[in-house]
Amino acid sequence: DAKVPTAVTLIERLREENSIRQQLRDAVAASDLDALQAAIRLATSKRLPTPDEALSSAVALEKNLLALHKLRSEFSRALERKQPDQEELETLVGRSQASPVAENIAASPMADEFASLAARAQQVIADLVAAAAKRKKKEEQFQYAVQQLVAAIESREVDLLRSTVAKVSALRDDANNNDELVEQAKELIDTLERRAAALGTLTAVLGEKFPTRAALKKALGNPDVPQDAGERKEAEQLVQSIDAVVERLGERKDIDKLGSAIEDARALIEQDTDTEEWKALDKAMRNRDALVAERDARKALEAAMRSRTDSMLNQALRKAASAGVGGDDELIKNARSMQEDIGKESMVREQEVIQARRRQTVVDEQRRRATTLRTRGGRPPAPNQPPPPAPKSSSGGGAAVAEAQDTVSSLPESKTVDESELGVAEYESGPNRASVSVSMSALDRGKLIAELQAGYTVANMPQFELHRFPGLQSPAAFVKGLLFGKKSAKSTMLEFSKAVIPNPLTHLQPEMPTPAEVREHKVLAKQAVQMFKSIQGFMGDRHYSFPESLAHQVLEQALAKPLLRDELYCQLFKQLNRHPRRESVIRGWQLLGLACETFAPSDDFMNYFLHFVQTRCSDEAKVEDEEVHSYAMYCLTTLGHMLEQPPRTEAPSIEYIQSFKDRVMDTGSVFVYFLDGSAVKVPIDPTVTVAALLGMVWKKIGVKDPAGYALYEVQEGGVLEYLPEDKCVAECPTARSRGGKPLPPAQDAAAGDAVLLDTAATRFLVRKRMFLRSAAESAARAAEDPKETHLMYHQTVDEVSKGNLMVSPDDIVRLGALHRELCARKVVPPISSSFMDKSAGIISELTQRLPSAYVASGALTKKAFEERVAQFRASPVMQQPGTVTPVTYIQCVGAHPAFGAQFFTVQQSHSADYPQSMVVGVNKSGIYLLDWKTRALICHFPIQGVAGWKGTAATFVCRVQLALVQWYDRALGEKSKRKGLTTLYLKTVYGKTIAQLVKDYIAELVKQKKK
Repeated sequence: DAKVPTAVTLIERLREENSIRQQLRDAVAASDLDALQAAIRLATSKRLPTPDEALSSAVALEKNLLALHKLRSEFSRALERKQPDQEELETLVGRSQASPVAENIAASPMADEFASLAARAQQVIADLVAAAAKRKKKEEQFQYAVQQLVAAIESREVDLLRSTVAKVSALRDDANNNDELVEQAKELIDTLERRAAALGTLTAVLGEKFPTRAALKKALGNPDVPQDAGERKEAEQLVQSIDAVVERLGERKDIDKLGSAIEDARALIEQDTDTEEWKALDKAMRNRDALVAERDARKALEAAMRSRTDSMLNQALRKAASAGVGGDDELIKNARSMQEDIGKESMVREQEVIQARRRQTVVDEQRRRATTLRTRGGRPPAPNQPPPPAPKSSSGGGAAVAEAQDTVSSLPESKTVDESELGVAEYESGPNRASVSVSMSALDRGKLIAELQAGYTVANMPQFELHRFPGLQSPAAFVKGLLFGKKSAKSTMLEFSKAVIPNPLTHLQPEMPTPAEVREHKVLAKQAVQMFKSIQGFMGDRHYSFPESLAHQVLEQALAKPLLRDELYCQLFKQLNRHPRRESVIRGWQLLGLACETFAPSDDFMNYFLHFVQTRCSDEAKVEDEEVHSYAMYCLTTLGHMLEQPPRTEAPSIEYIQSFKDRVMDTGSVFVYFLDGSAVKVPIDPTVTVAALLGMVWKKIGVKDPAGYALYEVQEGGVLEYLPEDKCVAECPTARSRGGKPLPPAQDAAAGDAVLLDTAATRFLVRKRMFLRSAAESAARAAEDPKETHLMYHQTVDEVSKGNLMVSPDDIVRLGALHRELCARKVVPPISSSFMDKSAGIISELTQRLPSAYVASGALTKKAFEERVAQFRASPVMQQPGTVTPVTYIQCVGAHPAFGAQFFTVQQSHSADYPQSMVVGVNKSGIYLLDWKTRALICHFPIQGVAGWKGTAATFVCRVQLALVQWYDRALGEKSKRKGLTTLYLKTVYGKTIAQLVKDYIAELVKQKKK
């Protein structure tokens, strides 16, 4: 009985434990976290004996559920953020899918919820990945735009800067902001615009006919005008010239200096304005007029005093009074004193004349009476017999008559002297001027051209001296209008004079002019006098700021008006005759040479021109002055070329006149080289142009159709400079060094190719510049012009050997075999047999080695190339007739798209689509881009798709239509579907050459289309 309560208590305890275990099992079965936690708390509070399976299962389940709830909360927080973290979401999804969490989720009632969360997370992750890719692309675009902006800043082009700034501004965001670079670009744009505006203002001021000093100062005061700008230097020089002229206008005494300053000022200062310069000029002109009036008045007084004529003294005194010469002047006093003496003498002389006339009247009356008496007596006086003297009267009448006769005979006879009787003695006393006029129209013009070099003997005759030229004015007509100094002006009519000529030297109007011709003569006369001033300015006898512009103006006027041509030559001959300054003489001969380049003398003046020039071409003249002798020979040679060529339509430019002064005025010869190493020696003189030089070359080697060929000058580093046809050969460095013989060709160790051109010295080289016919058309004409075919063959070999024309491996083997067979059989002789480089076989060395481009691309090795070339040479194909010919070689290469192109190495950094180093080829079909290393074709810009181009000494820019571009690179070909224009920026020293070549091809295509 004592143990029953204990048992009952134990039973109740066991029942309670079983109830708790049942609750735990139910909670575990329901996976209800709240019920599970309550049951566990109850079991813990009741101290359920451990270990207990139900309690352990409940505790483990609670832990898993808590973990799942935590994971769900993390999911919810990660998805609810404004900017979800991709890495966090990927971690949560990974945790939910990893074992045993995935099993717990699957077993829990939250499986659907977790599946939804995981799907949402995957979607968010995908969105984040897309946004990241978009941001990355935008970042790449932004970085590329920034690179373009940096390049635009370096180029300093406003339009390019605007577009790149807009692009960078559109692409930048909070993460990518280059505010400093953009601000720098904007500041640069603002600076460049202000600079352009300032330069525009300054250019506009300089473009005015008479820029004022105030306007120039105002434009120069703008701080945005660059210090190194050519316009600024020109404006500063002009301001200095105006200041110097204004300072010279203050001259008070020397009329010549003041007159020279006024003439210079008129060329710089606009008249009738309210500027300080015009006020100074107006004051100087009034001062000059006053000085001239005073000088003329004094000269008139002196002349009147020498003549001792009362009327002249009266007129001179009135003139002196109007000129402001004071009465206290010593000359005025002397003139008035002389006038009083002349008045007294005149009164005495009048009395004497009256008395003499009275006596003469008596004598005449006596004679009349005697004659009447004889007539009445039947004895008329004999013809032509003077009447007998009257008999003497006792009253002394005979003595009076004799005295009257003596007085009358002693009186001076009145005689009017014509100024035309006063002239140059030699001019007037020479042979009849009309009898020595030999017209060039009567001469054989072709014979004259042939004899010019040896000296035209007819022109050496004395009758062709300049003063015998019938077209000259008479000395009296030349000094017409001069008040003083006529005698001096007549004596120096054909000699150097510092003073300006009063009238033209030659007749500028016909003998019976019409009213229109009279008006034209007045205009021409003024231009002739102004022309003389310009000649003095160019020769340094008058001060002018820009003497070259004076020469250009003179030549332009004479070219436009043929009547002024002989006048110009006569004025030059006048100033070159007995000129005291040698420097001015040289400048005069330079202007004479320029005139001979521009126009020939008239037929009537030709012999007189030749006489003057040839007297300076003799050996004695060469010993006396070798430089003048060189210029004289140049004038004769130039005249020969002028007569052979069509007349010029434009005068030499100011730049050409400046370069003409530095030209070497002697003759010699140069070597012109071909690609096979041969050369031809060609004589040159200072007048020979590139076109004339090439004409002599073709004549020597026998080329019939040289269309497309050009002359190049090989400069240091092997750079080829194209020489335009109108360029003077004497100005080239090669001509000045007389084109020395070349050195053997060097080897380019880096590329493995033979370098054709000598880089040690400059030389002339002939190459075909423009291929206007296809290879098939050229082959068809091979028999008609074999020399031209050989030239094309050598150039084709050169381009293949350099790797510019990349053909297939089989074709390069065939070409190598063909060329070696041609060399071995000596099928192609040297272009010129007169001279051959010691390293004979320059071309043959080129293809004995495989071009490096094939090795770089892995298409062929050098060893395999040599083996296959040897096999091909031994094959029966090479033994067939007509196989080993230059035409076969040209036809094989002619299938290449870039055949006939001129190739240039370029660099680019503006586009990631193209390699940094490329080769540009230009032919009649368009522009080709090649990879520099492999020489593989990248793309082709057809000539019809070229919208614009520009070349400088350092760049070449081209705009092309994308729709017309032909792509050889597949990767780039996918972008060919784009429309619009694209701009290609290339860095190269051949920018101007490429631009000119594109222009010439387009011009040729337009010409062919018109035909």
